[in-house]
Amino acid sequence: MTIQSFAPRGTLGAGATEAWNSGSCALVPLLQPARKPAILRYIAAFIAAGVVFILLDFLWLSVIAQKLYQREIGALLLAKPNMVAAVAFYLTYLVGTLYFAVRPGLMAGSWTTALLTGAAFGLVAYATYDLTNMATLNGFSWTIVAADLAWGGFITACVAAAGYFGGSLVKG
Repeated sequence: MTIQSFAPRGTLGAGATEAWNSGSCALVPLLQPARKPAILRYIAAFIAAGVVFILLDFLWLSVIAQKLYQREIGALLLAKPNMVAAVAFYLTYLVGTLYFAVRPGLMAGSWTTALLTGAAFGLVAYATYDLTNMATLNGFSWTIVAADLAWGGFITACVAAAGYFGGSLVKG
């Protein structure tokens, strides 16, 4: 895919076209097809990220934040979680983290790219959930919003870094 796919011919200078086609443009990792990390790299990344995500989120939900959630939004919580919805969330969120954070990190050869884009993705995703709840639910808590935003950025950064290192184990 070349920059000309997105801009009319002759509207970009040679420097912009060269930067795009060489892969140094910031949008290239998101818009160009995957270069060779092979599918096995992404499977390894998915597994590593999934293990870290499940372990950290289990620790957060069952030990660290359980009393906070009960105190702040206990009336809104189900007695038993809806596991179908939980599994759908984890799978969807992992795919999003792989695409928006791990993939750019692998393509740049930089774990810090995965870490930082993961933190940003997590902050935005958790903010979407929590701020929507704050705007629409009676009894949702600003304390929960603050805790969840911090947690979302932190856990997604960790998950993205784990995915990067898992994917890096497979040579593509």
